[in-house]
Amino acid sequence: MSQPLTRNWLADVPWDLAVTEKALFVGGLRPQASWERIGRYARVSGEPPRGAGAWFGIHFGLWKTHGTTPLWLIFGDGKFGRGQEVRPLIEPWATERGILTATSGQGIAIALEIPEGEEKDGVIRSVVYHLKALAAVLDALPPVAAQDEVQEESDETST
Repeated sequence: MSQPLTRNWLADVPWDLAVTEKALFVGGLRPQASWERIGRYARVSGEPPRGAGAWFGIHFGLWKTHGTTPLWLIFGDGKFGRGQEVRPLIEPWATERGILTATSGQGIAIALEIPEGEEKDGVIRSVVYHLKALAAVLDALPPVAAQDEVQEESDETST
């Protein structure tokens, strides 16, 4: 029997599934919560030096502004998020699929729709499916230089 989706579902998300499916890498990166958002930092598209770092979770400000979904993936404009490199890859991909994106500084925020009428397992699998698709797009990014990799880990693990 499937479990219903609860208000604490993000805390229950099996990050292991996203990691196992090679959509996210969370080694050394931390959960993060504030008045504006609840989620965690992760690397999309595998272990360093591949992919880009992002914050993933419920973002109340973006949800209020856009009203479509509480769940967002945000690539900042620094060395961790690589937003200026991610944006030209993600925007055409998202536009083609009707996925909402928003500006986040010089980075990009991607809305992750939560399917209606699904049990918890179906919602989680849908989110992981979209994360895997995003990871495949980001495979086109060049690897991060070793010195940048060390600095970004320090920045995101101390948050």
